[in-house]
Amino acid sequence: MATLREEIERDYEDIDDVQTVTIMLQPSGLVKSDVKALRRTIDRKSATAFSGAEIQTDDGVFHVWSVTLDNHATELNRDGNDELTDENGTTWTIIACVWETLRTRWRCLCRRKRV
Repeated sequence: MATLREEIERDYEDIDDVQTVTIMLQPSGLVKSDVKALRRTIDRKSATAFSGAEIQTDDGVFHVWSVTLDNHATELNRDGNDELTDENGTTWTIIACVWETLRTRWRCLCRRKRV
């Protein structure tokens, strides 16, 4: 019988609006493609989770499923510099991350990169 964690670690398969993103891990420069993420606006729960972070109006939150990062889930930099590129080709800097839902996904505060 599957544990609760095993049951929810792939729940992105049942959620609408999940997109496939690419994450570049720093400082190694390792690129992980085919990562599953769900973009959300910053709500009260996210603002609380990232208290102390300077949140800007065009920041967003991405929920990133750790199972899709393969063996690199623990390498996600929680203090900024990793980059996430969404399905539209927009690149975001990951400002901060916190574990969510039995450590099956990250809640990442992201800032749109200016070109």
